[in-house]
Amino acid sequence: MNMSKTPPSDILVIDDNPAELEQILESISRLGRHADSAVEIADGARLFSTGSYRLVLIGGHSPAHEIPSLDVPAIVQRLRAIEAGRPGMPASSIFAWASPQDTHAGRRNSDAGVTACLPRPDSPAGWREAVVSCIGYSDMNASAAGVPEMATDGSEPPLDVSALEQLCGGDMAMAREIVELYLATNEEDVRTLDAAIAAGNAQAVKTASHRMKGAAQILGAAAVARLCQAIESAAADAAADWTFIGAQHERLQIERNRLAQFMAQRLGTG
Repeated sequence: MNMSKTPPSDILVIDDNPAELEQILESISRLGRHADSAVEIADGARLFSTGSYRLVLIGGHSPAHEIPSLDVPAIVQRLRAIEAGRPGMPASSIFAWASPQDTHAGRRNSDAGVTACLPRPDSPAGWREAVVSCIGYSDMNASAAGVPEMATDGSEPPLDVSALEQLCGGDMAMAREIVELYLATNEEDVRTLDAAIAAGNAQAVKTASHRMKGAAQILGAAAVARLCQAIESAAADAAADWTFIGAQHERLQIERNRLAQFMAQRLGTG
């Protein structure tokens, strides 16, 4: 049995591809989150039955074959059956990686209870973006259900300076230039988002928050990126939840102020 567990956690990853599993766990860790993981169906079901997971990510792909080595619909049906036996618990958000061309697999996954099938990323940056999207969606659902947000380790800084240094090859002068550019362009995006929310324009909110999310991800501002993702996801719904969007917008303003102060202290910006 090959299984790891770092309790407590709100995220469960089931994936029998070691390289893929490592990418997902690293992406989650960079966001200041913890995840339990399993490479076998039985281990994943055992963890799910004893834990309280808001988010489940299911992958797995045998490099020698063109089809996933894990039967995603079977796993999801098993997890949903366990969930049904525990009334009163919020439903988990379950995401799986799948080929966009495989519509048959997509329908099977949907019928089994998968929240959504996402294209399998092909780069570390793609994995980080996919994980941020999944966590943002899960956070949004938890908040809408009146459930406390996923716990972090309480020490997440507003900016991952080490990631920024790596992006710039250790050139801190370049890092400061990137931050200054982020601050300048972000102000325009913030004004656009403010106006879109005030006007109740869901499409404009979605566009502005998506752009802000991407910039924050590149910079390494994970908390800002998650809040932008939550706003984007809420605005993308057929009936946008403006109360939720307003609450996340207020939190975003607070987090942006914290980020600006941090960058001024650490990088001499502002």
